[in-house]
Amino acid sequence: PGASSPPILLGLLPDDVGRDARSFWGDRRGAVAPNLAALAEAGVRFRRAWATPVCSSTRAALLTGRHAHRTGVGTGVSVAGVEYGLPGDELTLAARLPDHASFAVGKWHLSRREQDWTTDALDQGFDRAIVTAGNLNEGNAVDGGELGYFSWEESADGEVRRREGYITSAVVDDAVALARELPEPWFGYVALPAGHLPFPVPPPALAVPDGDDA
Repeated sequence: PGASSPPILLGLLPDDVGRDARSFWGDRRGAVAPNLAALAEAGVRFRRAWATPVCSSTRAALLTGRHAHRTGVGTGVSVAGVEYGLPGDELTLAARLPDHASFAVGKWHLSRREQDWTTDALDQGFDRAIVTAGNLNEGNAVDGGELGYFSWEESADGEVRRREGYITSAVVDDAVALARELPEPWFGYVALPAGHLPFPVPPPALAVPDGDDA
């Protein structure tokens, strides 16, 4: 797009990952993560920021710009069915960016009992959504099978399906595919399940040469 056109926006939310877990923030104990480091170098890096140390409340605050005491999401939302979640009348970034096509991929984890997690992201303003309900180790599979990083249940624009592979790679692949498919400018919300438990060993192909996880 030209200089006066709305910018393309990409928001990445790694689950329960602090700044100490990534070396590009200056902590040598953190993983190298070269691709994330390149994005941080080319993007906007907030050096003075505050976040809640819980997955659901963090994503609710990020998507709405409002504190937990206003959204009602102050702790993790259970996919088993609880009374709290992101209310349907909250305006998300997707809804506040009418000039942008939008997509959400990865872990949603914001639906309350009376909301349908399979379409909740669409109802909250996203044009496309490929999302999981919540934590991968919670037994919400309709077929009763095991869930995890290598086999999971997701909603693709409201259609529930079982998927195999490695979910971190799948989420990134989905984000790239939707970014190419949707017209510009677009807003992409990519909520990576890693590094929330369970903590499986990633496929060997994802390791960078020095042994740190990519």
